[in-house]
Amino acid sequence: MPEAADQLSPASWRRLAIVGGALAVAKGLRLPLLWAATQAQVDYSEGVVKRGLLGTINRALHLSLEHYISFYAFSYMVFVVLAALVLRRLGRVGLSGTSGGAAVVALFAASFGLTYLVNLIGYLDIILLLLAVVVLEIRHPLGQPAAALVLGVVACFFHEIYAIAFFPVTLLPVALRYAKGERAWAPLALAGAAVAAVLATAIFLAAAQPLDADAVARLQGGVLRRVDFPIRSDFFPVFLRSGTENLRETIALMGQSAWWIDQACAALAFLPTTACFVWVALRIAKSIYPGPAGRLARLAILVASASPLLMNVLGWDIYRWYAYTVIEAFLALTVVAEASGGSSFALRGREVVAVLVLISLNLATSVGLISEDQAPTFPYKSEVQEVVDHGIRGLIHAPDL
Repeated sequence: MPEAADQLSPASWRRLAIVGGALAVAKGLRLPLLWAATQAQVDYSEGVVKRGLLGTINRALHLSLEHYISFYAFSYMVFVVLAALVLRRLGRVGLSGTSGGAAVVALFAASFGLTYLVNLIGYLDIILLLLAVVVLEIRHPLGQPAAALVLGVVACFFHEIYAIAFFPVTLLPVALRYAKGERAWAPLALAGAAVAAVLATAIFLAAAQPLDADAVARLQGGVLRRVDFPIRSDFFPVFLRSGTENLRETIALMGQSAWWIDQACAALAFLPTTACFVWVALRIAKSIYPGPAGRLARLAILVASASPLLMNVLGWDIYRWYAYTVIEAFLALTVVAEASGGSSFALRGREVVAVLVLISLNLATSVGLISEDQAPTFPYKSEVQEVVDHGIRGLIHAPDL
């Protein structure tokens, strides 16, 4: 069917996605931070502690993550696997086959949310997102909620934020199948069990009795003896605080003007893009889920997309939580597109202009990166050189990150 005069062709949007994606990735590119490298060494030598699974796997399988160059390679490998799985998903659900779908793919590719995700390479969050996408790629109506249960529990042992930031979108397929009229009890029971198990695991890890100072000192000393890079000693106090203490400190931060300024800046940086993805997902859902079922579907989409914002009352990385709304809203959109069976939609006139404006704003955005730097500017020479040098030359000592 020929494209309308006020539309760009899918091929044009795809070319824009390639260019915008390359720029967005280059903006966030850097060596894995020492905070992430330090966190990856934590294991269960002092008992079952939060965020200790990767370090335990590292020691059991001899992954050599205590060497910075090995951690560097592992971190980028995990990200490449995640990127490949997302690209496979986009091809399978057919989102980029129409002008409207290709437009939102181009927006995601150029988004500051993707830049932020690239800046997080080395953090456990990349593994969490990878596990969530694996769950979404399972299409069996029983296998999918079963995977959400099993991988959800495993993911919480990597990092407890999975339960809030990433888990809800993994149950969106179950909610949409229910809205479509598939009322078999087994998937619903598995989904309910997944909610109970994942929340219980996250609460167990977050609310567990903090380690005493001696145990933390032993944990830190063990890491220091194994690694060949300067550790971030300011990471280890996380094991001295309970989830309740974290909550109190976050509430105290809410009384400061800086917290509200960061909230406003993060909302401006990320929420317009998130809103675009949610609007498209709701638009598709409205066409395929009529009546009360449609209200359930729309509520599920909103919950899956906005769930990371709840982390604002539990954690301090404001920009990180807002960035995840972009990621989760886009994943929710892929779930809706898949559920629609390839239902197409078009953007016209002002909608096309709005997407192009959003792409431009995303590429111009530079605020709140986890590295605490401003995003670099085109052509990103120093950042690319830094990453390539460490990858090709195989340096084993980390720079001052």
